[in-house]
Amino acid sequence: MRLTSPYSLFSRSLEMMALENPLRPLIHDPYRVLEEMGVRAGATLLDIGCGSGYIAIPAAEVVGQAGHIYALDNDGGKLSRLKRKAERRGLKNLTTILTDAWRINQLNPGTIDVALMFFSLHHFEKKRESLRMAWEKLKSGARLFIFEPIKTRMAGHGTDAGEVLRASAEEGFIHISLRTGLLTYRLELLKP
Repeated sequence: MRLTSPYSLFSRSLEMMALENPLRPLIHDPYRVLEEMGVRAGATLLDIGCGSGYIAIPAAEVVGQAGHIYALDNDGGKLSRLKRKAERRGLKNLTTILTDAWRINQLNPGTIDVALMFFSLHHFEKKRESLRMAWEKLKSGARLFIFEPIKTRMAGHGTDAGEVLRASAEEGFIHISLRTGLLTYRLELLKP
């Protein structure tokens, strides 16, 4: 039996409240995030660690029927909520994938226009392998965007941008930009 510390339970409860909070769009408006990423009609987007669809649902609306969203998570409950949201909105251009970020065997290499890890990388057991898998699925000239909490400012919750930059460079990504805020950062990477 796996024991969970009270801190861990508290931390997860806080995170779930933040993820499902109706005020969240005031901090990270998903449509603005997609616009800043350059997501347009007809694009194919891979949302790695999509949760219940905070970005995936708006992305499906933005890319339209000419585009497609692959929403990946290892939590079947979150993917079920995402599917229900998509059905209620009549979105047919969204496919959910139940797997870990480092085991995306359902997609062919070089088929994705843009990939996204939106506050999910710090949850991945195998971060380096997850970056490698994103690299494999992206087309040449495509971009990976990573939005993360800054580790030192969130009581250890998050990732170190420098470590992610080094690992992504070793996987072949080119660093385009790093924007750091008070508690979070946004990293833009290019697959040449």
